[in-house]
Amino acid sequence: MNTPDTLTPDAVACALAVRDLTDPSQGPHAVQRVLDGAVQALSRAWRCGVLHHRASPIVPADHHFDRLREPRPPAGVGARWVSGTHLLRSRTAASIPPVLERLAAAPPEEVLLVCPGVVYREADDPSSAREGHEVELWRIRRGAPLGLRDVALAVGAVAGAVAPGFTLSVTAGPSPHLAEGRQIDVRVRGEWIAVGACGVVVPALLAEAGLPADTAALALRLDLDRLVALAKGLQDVRLLRSREPRLAAQMLDLAPCFPAAAPDARDCASLDEVRASIDDVDGRIVELLAERRAYVLQAARFKASPEAVRVPAREAQVIANVKALAYRAGIEPELVESLYRQMIDGFVRLEAAATRRRRPPPEPDARSA
Repeated sequence: MNTPDTLTPDAVACALAVRDLTDPSQGPHAVQRVLDGAVQALSRAWRCGVLHHRASPIVPADHHFDRLREPRPPAGVGARWVSGTHLLRSRTAASIPPVLERLAAAPPEEVLLVCPGVVYREADDPSSAREGHEVELWRIRRGAPLGLRDVALAVGAVAGAVAPGFTLSVTAGPSPHLAEGRQIDVRVRGEWIAVGACGVVVPALLAEAGLPADTAALALRLDLDRLVALAKGLQDVRLLRSREPRLAAQMLDLAPCFPAAAPDARDCASLDEVRASIDDVDGRIVELLAERRAYVLQAARFKASPEAVRVPAREAQVIANVKALAYRAGIEPELVESLYRQMIDGFVRLEAAATRRRRPPPEPDARSA
């Protein structure tokens, strides 16, 4: 087996210093509202006790992969290793195996096991922060087996508590430690966004932990960041950690997030002064648009044809970036998106025209000579 590349001690310390938004001892946050809502909904539905478990985010590799039937990635790929045997977890399910072993010493008749915390990913984008938040919610019961109907009822109970008004879809989503695993998606603006996974836990995993043969379990994993972002109407889950005062003040509940008024606008004493200030801002905006236009026309030099000018992936990236900037700046993202889409359309036409002018004229037809 190849030895994985490991993080430096400073990198590990920086990762561990990131605040866990699920932990009330580190201050209140909207993430805790979603977590509490899910736990309360399931404890009421199942009428059972609740066992909360918070574990170190540094976990043994066998808990993270082998015990959960997950394949280990190639060295240096898809994991943040702190040593040759331990890594920063990328799934809260890695906290489950040692808890099951402790429960085996005195098996409960039924319990809701709650394992929340920070997960550490390689990627960092608007839909999945580098340091995100998940929770594993396991129903562990002795006696009658648990099946997909129980899973569906659990999803319904949680959805009613933390995603009211949203359209849900539960589709096949294989997971090695779940029998007939399912993926949970929410429909937002015509797109499906994954917010969790669920299924019946494979019996062998429970048996390996030492639990009695009549023990069954179902598991429900929730992406807490995405659920909070949906509730608040955020396009970028990374804003949940914003330190900008206008945004941070709105991260204590699940009310929709509205950008506050921009702080840089000075108070005007008259309408004429307001209009003069707007004219001044317009002048600066037009100067920046002219600068942007110059770069757009430079881009035409690197395009092979007018048809190559429009790049949907790049346009989507630009829109996502400016919407995130809009949140930080205190302006409605939908307004910024609308303005930018019109601007992009206009600049695409300019760039396409420049590309056509740059193309050499066609060779004369020998037959017409």
